[in-house]
Amino acid sequence: MSPIALIAESGYRDHRDLIDVDRIARHVASNPKLFGEWIAFSEDKRVSEGWYLKAQSADGPFLVGYFKAGDALRKPDTYLDACEACAVYIKRELEALIR
Repeated sequence: MSPIALIAESGYRDHRDLIDVDRIARHVASNPKLFGEWIAFSEDKRVSEGWYLKAQSADGPFLVGYFKAGDALRKPDTYLDACEACAVYIKRELEALIR
C-alpha cells in the first residue's frame, strides 16, 4: 500500500491537529525500532524533492531537512534527541503527502 493510501485509510486528515510532534515523539520513544525504520524509509526514497531524516552517528546529531534537485541545499534542522527528530520528520512527511 502506498503512503498516500495509508494516510487516507488512517483518517489522518480528519485528526491531523491532534497528532502533533510531541505525541509522535512519545510513540517513537515507546517503540525504539521505529527510528531505524524511518531512517531506512528516508534513505530509500527515490524522489527529486522531499523531506529527509539523517543520523550523523548512532548518538546524533540527527538532521531533518528538505532536498530539492537543482536548488542549493538548505541547512537542515539539527536535533540531539532521535525521537524528536524522527517525530518532526514524520509530521513533515505526513503534511507533505496530504497536500
